[in-house]
Amino acid sequence: MWTSEGRRKRDNLARAATFEGFDKLVNGVMAELPQTIIERVKSTGAGASDKGGSPKAFSPYSEGYKKKRRTAGKGTSKKDFDFTGSLWESFKLVGNQITGSTLTFIYNVTGQNSDSRRSNSRLADIHSSPRQKHKLGGWQDEGTNILYPNGKELQDLEEKLQQKVNEYFRNLLR
Repeated sequence: MWTSEGRRKRDNLARAATFEGFDKLVNGVMAELPQTIIERVKSTGAGASDKGGSPKAFSPYSEGYKKKRRTAGKGTSKKDFDFTGSLWESFKLVGNQITGSTLTFIYNVTGQNSDSRRSNSRLADIHSSPRQKHKLGGWQDEGTNILYPNGKELQDLEEKLQQKVNEYFRNLLR
C-alpha cells in the first residue's frame, strides 16, 4: 500500500523522469527575451553592443524621416524602429530546435507592415544591414541586427532560467 506521501514522491519522480512541464517552463522564460529587447530599444535607442562592449546608440533618423515622424506625432530624439508598432508586436519566440545536446531557440518577426507594404521580417533585415538606403534621405542602417540581445540581457535571462530550473527540480524532489 502506498501512503499519500509515498504516492506524492512516486508521482514527482515520474514527472522528473519525463520532464513533464519542463518545456513549458523553459519556453516561458525564453519567450520573455523579445519584450526585454523591445523595452531597451524603445527606451534607450541603443543596439545590443559595440563588439561586446557597451550598448551603442542607433544612428539618428534622417531629416526627411524625422519630418514624417513629427507629422505622425512620433518622437525623433532616438531611433526606436516603432512607427506603426507592427514590427515590435510581431517579434516573438516562434519555436525551438534540438540538435544533439544543443537546444536552440528561434525568434522571428512575422506579418506584414501596413505602412511600408514590406514584411516585418524584411524590415528588420533592412534596418540591420549597413548597405540599405532609404528613399526619404539615404540614412545609414545599423550594421548590426536590431533584434539581438545585449550581454546583460543574456546574463539576466540565464540567471532567471537557472532559478526556474532549480525550482522545478527542487519541487519534484520533495
